[in-house]
Amino acid sequence: MHIWDININKVIFTYIGHSTTVKTIAWSPDSKRIVSTGEGQQVRIWDQSNTLIFHGHKGSVSALAWSPDGRRIASAGEDQQIKIWDSETLQLFYTYGGHAGKGCVDAIAWAPDGKRLASASKATIHIWQAT
Repeated sequence: MHIWDININKVIFTYIGHSTTVKTIAWSPDSKRIVSTGEGQQVRIWDQSNTLIFHGHKGSVSALAWSPDGRRIASAGEDQQIKIWDSETLQLFYTYGGHAGKGCVDAIAWAPDGKRLASASKATIHIWQAT
């Protein structure tokens, strides 16, 4: 995974660690970290000096989102669950399983106020309290 400076058209940093194709990435709100996932169950939080790795899903992770304050990360995927993690300690705060039986959760997004999450799988969209 490369970080480019588009002003000079040059790679300024390369993250190495995924052993499979990177499926999704998201910048932290302060632009200092990136969260990413490949085709497996592993999620990585990157900064230029450290990589944190966490597991918790029982299938591939297909969606990631930072909370507006950068303190939490939502992850979702094939196991039809959304998990909320502390972005510093990787402590699991909450698991939302409302998509059970409705297929892979392909998208998640925080509300700008950080109080709600929207998640989508196939033809369903759920909006739920994240606090």
